[in-house]
Amino acid sequence: MQLPREILVGSGVIKDIPEVTSSLRVGKRVLIVTGPTKTKEIGEAVIEEFSNSDYLVELTTVKNSTMEDVLEIKEILEEYDFSIAVGGGKVIDVVKLGSFKARKEFMSVPTAASNDGMASFKASIKGERIFSLDAHAPLAVVADTSVMMNSPFELLASGCGDLVSNLTAVRDWRLAYLLRNEPYSEYAAALSEMSAEIILDSAEIISRRVEESYREQCGVGSIMMMYLHGGDWKRIRDTLKKIGAPTNAKELGVPEDKIIEALTIAHKIRPERYTILGDRGLTWEAAERLAIETEVISP
Repeated sequence: MQLPREILVGSGVIKDIPEVTSSLRVGKRVLIVTGPTKTKEIGEAVIEEFSNSDYLVELTTVKNSTMEDVLEIKEILEEYDFSIAVGGGKVIDVVKLGSFKARKEFMSVPTAASNDGMASFKASIKGERIFSLDAHAPLAVVADTSVMMNSPFELLASGCGDLVSNLTAVRDWRLAYLLRNEPYSEYAAALSEMSAEIILDSAEIISRRVEESYREQCGVGSIMMMYLHGGDWKRIRDTLKKIGAPTNAKELGVPEDKIIEALTIAHKIRPERYTILGDRGLTWEAAERLAIETEVISP
């Protein structure tokens, strides 16, 4: 299990990035990678924090999270000792995989809580579909809450949906361990479940204002998967409602037949990962019944 060596969370902690970098002992040539707009301004603020140090710090930007972007960052990183990803999931995932390929360590500086990838070793890269690839976890995570609180609320709602989906993901993992003898870690599973439980217990303090996103779809999917697991699916649904995240097809803005279709093909998306859907998936009739029972679509 890969975990960051340093984790710093709080208001104004961007100013501590040079000190954290020094403690990591990763060399003096640092590349900061950001998105092209708002996060670039934050990246420039990070550079300013290094102004009185002996570090050589430069900045570059990425627009997308494709393999082309990953390879471009890998090539640039050949000239640097260390990289700092300042941005959302796209930027962090590109730097995560690019630095992994370049055999260089990196720091994650998330600007939004849109998913749990800010500290993980997995990178979501776009191709004809989204691929989740193994890379490495950041050496450090510096999460400045004064920055993250200014991101659009729908990104926070997406992150909540992503974390809540850990509840069914862990059950699928245990199932794969029992039926396929796949490697399983109680510690990693406990961390994932704890993160989801924190969201479930904190839903009342998160206000409503969201839009459709992939991570929010994960939340809706978790309602239905928890139903299949025989767990408390209503608790997940009610939590997402309190947060302000979508809980049905209408709120997602997705046609009901697309929900059913997605359920019938979901087992094919990542066939190497065993889930409650099994090897054969759901029939159209079973998928429709599941979506109706969980109130994701209308009767």
